[in-house]
Amino acid sequence: NKSHFIAISTADKYFEAKYSLSNYYKYRYIIQITLAFIVFLFFYAIGLLYYSQLKKRYDSEKSIADLQLKALEGNQLNPHFSLNIINSIGALYEKSDIANAQYYFGKYTKLLRQSLIWSGQISNSLANEIDFVKSYLELEKLRLNGNFEFYIDDTAIPDIQIPKFLIHTFAENAIKHGISPIIGIRNGVLKVRVIDSPTICQIVITDNGVGIQNSQETSAQSTGKGFLILDEILMLYKKITDNEVTYQLKSSDNAAAGTQVEITIYKN
Repeated sequence: NKSHFIAISTADKYFEAKYSLSNYYKYRYIIQITLAFIVFLFFYAIGLLYYSQLKKRYDSEKSIADLQLKALEGNQLNPHFSLNIINSIGALYEKSDIANAQYYFGKYTKLLRQSLIWSGQISNSLANEIDFVKSYLELEKLRLNGNFEFYIDDTAIPDIQIPKFLIHTFAENAIKHGISPIIGIRNGVLKVRVIDSPTICQIVITDNGVGIQNSQETSAQSTGKGFLILDEILMLYKKITDNEVTYQLKSSDNAAAGTQVEITIYKN
């Protein structure tokens, strides 16, 4: 605390080190506090950015969930659908067909249970979606007095996630707008096929209903609204998961030949 230099000498060299207090020494606490504040602001900004990204994801998932619920308003969650199914099951009890009545009641409760269990998620495994569609189509077949058949080729189902109720949306649309109008004219047929490859997975849904043109003419408002909701769901789904899902509707020149939907899930 007295000398402000250090000197060292050898036989042929001389070293001298001088030192003194910095001009900023008296501001050391202010500088330390300022640096600490800058570090705090840096991590606070990172936290805000992370929170903002989480909020955007949450908002997107909530939007998808809301849209999925809207898409289901006319389907299995609708009281009209439930009432029809319960009436059909009740008719089986009246005929003393207890075995079938219990079987279809089990399918109906399974459908409701799955809808409730999956209510907090925006995606589901392809296997679960296929299983859900099977239950739904069995109930629709009961409701329509067995006037259509359905076939599901699920021999090769990859372990992938897809937007919840995606396949059901097209299956329900095929029954409601394609096959229902031909009941009493000819028997309806609905086929669901899964085609897997290393890069994509396709779900092909085919019906022998009235065809796209006639379907749009008879139900333009409801069908169009449903596809708009679906398009928004797929857009948000890609935004938050980076997984692209597309669909394409096809119809042959003969409108009576029905409609084919090709859903394509791109694998990352």
